[in-house]
Amino acid sequence: MTIFRSLRWNLSWAIITIMASCLALISFLNYCNFEKDLHSFVRSRFLVVAQDLKASVEYGLNLGLGLKELKNVQQLIEESSQRDPDIGSLMVVDGSGTILFHSDQQQVGSTTPAAWLNNELLQRQGPALHRSSGPEQQTILPIVNHFNIMVGALVLSYPSKVIEEPKAEMRAFLLRRFLLIFAIFSLANLLLLYPLTSSLLAGVNELAEDLEKLNRDPEQGGSLTTQTELSAPYQRFVDSLRRRLPENS
Repeated sequence: MTIFRSLRWNLSWAIITIMASCLALISFLNYCNFEKDLHSFVRSRFLVVAQDLKASVEYGLNLGLGLKELKNVQQLIEESSQRDPDIGSLMVVDGSGTILFHSDQQQVGSTTPAAWLNNELLQRQGPALHRSSGPEQQTILPIVNHFNIMVGALVLSYPSKVIEEPKAEMRAFLLRRFLLIFAIFSLANLLLLYPLTSSLLAGVNELAEDLEKLNRDPEQGGSLTTQTELSAPYQRFVDSLRRRLPENS
């Protein structure tokens, strides 16, 4: 019976371990896909707002006005900030980094670090530049005039919690689902494994007991010589053992 119980428990824990590994892998892959899609969605969401403002600013520049002369830009920035409470700030800066328009009017006229204005993406008027600045994320678009010369940049900032909070919720959801499925499967495995493996392991247990008797006394092999229901391969195996045991004793 010791071998019987040992095999049963080893089989049970092997199945549970494999199931836990599969669940962990599936949860990890789901989280990675969610994180990738979340970053893409959030960036696209704020990029649309920034591109709309950029188009309005460049429309005024194409009319021959200078960047400082676009009086309606301040109103557009404030309206965009009010429509989306997740926007931290919106500003338009010139090529030297001076803030010309800002969602917080008190910041107008101050200077912001302009190192990112020389970034390759902006200099070639390429795609938006996304950068992380501490607790904030920034989307930066170049502003070009009708001569296709970069004269400034539009910067939209939003808090990192817009991304981090959904990620934390997803981690908690996946963990709860993992624990629930693991608990249900483990319980079902322990309850159903015994009746399902009884017939399978009964023969193993019987073989172990008979071999133990045969090892103690080859002439009294228990039921080895009387069980007519033994299969031929099993009987040949037992007969072979009986012939060899006396020679080694």
